[in-house]
Amino acid sequence: DLEMERERVAAEAQASAGSLAHVAERRKMTGKEKMHARMQRRSHVVNVSMSMVSSTPTLPLLVKAADLGSLQALQKLLGEVRSPLVALNVVRAEAGSVTDDDLELAHYAGAQVVAFGTDLGPGVQPREGVSMEIFDVVYHLVDFVKVQMAALLPPIEAPEVVGQASVRSVLTAGRKSIAICQLTTGKMEENSTVRVLRGGK
Repeated sequence: DLEMERERVAAEAQASAGSLAHVAERRKMTGKEKMHARMQRRSHVVNVSMSMVSSTPTLPLLVKAADLGSLQALQKLLGEVRSPLVALNVVRAEAGSVTDDDLELAHYAGAQVVAFGTDLGPGVQPREGVSMEIFDVVYHLVDFVKVQMAALLPPIEAPEVVGQASVRSVLTAGRKSIAICQLTTGKMEENSTVRVLRGGK
């Protein structure tokens, strides 16, 4: 009887060990799956963040207004200022005076401070490197923002006219046409782009 009881206990212990090993393996796999899921979520977040990065020029702006009503009106007008070439990024929009915290944020974000009907708060001093403009007319503030956005646009490359010539005759050689021209002003350079005008157009 003692031997049978010993064998039963050994069998139960082995079964328990196998069960514990199975649970441990399952927990291990679950841990791996959780880690994999976390990595997938992290990768997804990184991908979303990278997709938001754009080469479009951006004007960072910190907006202050005298009261909530003025702020809401200003936000509505700024929301209508759109351009496919320049983005407007309002890092903060609040009612009240300009605070030291506002200037610190503007400095950190490289933002320009625009204030409508308000000024620096008591004891607040201008901060070096932070530009601040104060307006009493809301439309003047909006126009200022438009000018700042336009300044970020890439320069328009205007063609340089190096010379002008008039076509005297046209020769045909196979499928090609050769223009016989007389230079009237400037000079003609090799590999230059030629613009043909007919009747001045």
